[in-house]
Amino acid sequence: MRKIGIFCVAAMIVMPALPSHAGPKLADLPPPPETPVQPTIKFKFNRPGYAYYPEKAMEDSAEGWAQIECIVLEKGRLDCKLLAETPEKYGFGAATLKFYRTVTVDLNKSGVKVGDRFIYVYRWTIS
Repeated sequence: MRKIGIFCVAAMIVMPALPSHAGPKLADLPPPPETPVQPTIKFKFNRPGYAYYPEKAMEDSAEGWAQIECIVLEKGRLDCKLLAETPEKYGFGAATLKFYRTVTVDLNKSGVKVGDRFIYVYRWTIS
């Protein structure tokens, strides 16, 4: 009779501890510039804002804000430009502009019409 031996090899991989990134939190940042009183605007979001969260900011758990100025175009589309952002190194301004290229304004339910301009502060937070 033939004997069969079974050998088990166990391997343990030890991963070095990942650095702990602690990016800035919204509460610790300077507040955005004050904006004039804006009309009530009903936005239509095609995708949630978190889908555009800057990768570096996500890695560092960083929060921030971006201030944009937008003009309302035909069919409620928006043409926006960046006015300010903080902290700058995380790309919150670019992410806000990318996000708002996909956003439209409901012209029937908002206090705005084609050609109107508004200033808006978008706050990026991690909860």
